[in-house]
Amino acid sequence: MFGLTKSQMTVIGFILFFLAVTFGGELYNNWLYDKEQHLPRLVMRLEQADGEEYILSISQKDYKAGMTELTALVEELYPDREGLVMSETIDCLEFRTRLKETMSVAGKEELRTSWEYEACYPERK
Repeated sequence: MFGLTKSQMTVIGFILFFLAVTFGGELYNNWLYDKEQHLPRLVMRLEQADGEEYILSISQKDYKAGMTELTALVEELYPDREGLVMSETIDCLEFRTRLKETMSVAGKEELRTSWEYEACYPERK
């Protein structure tokens, strides 16, 4: 085939396989990195006087860019803040670490049923 010997075809096949694995792995790593950059980093739960809840978040990308305070975002979105209670703020990076370090099944289930899990893992809803 194409005037190549079997050993030459084998070498070409190995080279093509190596290139495919190398570039495929690089593309996959870039995709994972981009996905991680859009995950929430800081999450705040807001409650209104009527009991309605809102969740505001800052992505990892925004956090690295210098946006580290959610209160500025709340003041921008809700300038009057009448009846608005800022109940909790969590760091999703710490929450993910705590979830990984929890060894018991009951402890993991307790963390997975909390609002923090839904806020930090929006893709798993």
